[in-house]
Amino acid sequence: MFRKAWEKALEAARLHGLHFHDLRHTFASWAVQRGATLPELKDLLGHATLAMVMRYAHLSPEHLRSAVARLDTVMATGTGRNRAEEMVDSAPCLVSATRAVSSVGRAADS
Repeated sequence: MFRKAWEKALEAARLHGLHFHDLRHTFASWAVQRGATLPELKDLLGHATLAMVMRYAHLSPEHLRSAVARLDTVMATGTGRNRAEEMVDSAPCLVSATRAVSSVGRAADS
């Protein structure tokens, strides 16, 4: 009964090659693009694993560009350089501090 109604609706809308299951992919993609997390989507779709969810959650190129743009604002420091660049420059300090902490720990153990 449902199948006949679906096929009749497709014919009336002149949509050829669309399957009911395609709506599941659309739902998953739109949910992720509107902020649903993958674990939430896993529960909504009734999947056992996140790997299966990834087969359904397709993102548009514009949505991916937006995600990258959000990372740019997180990484901005106001110096014209991003935090990753500043972290690379400060790495020698981090290495020296790590060595100093480790040597204090070894001295306390002896």
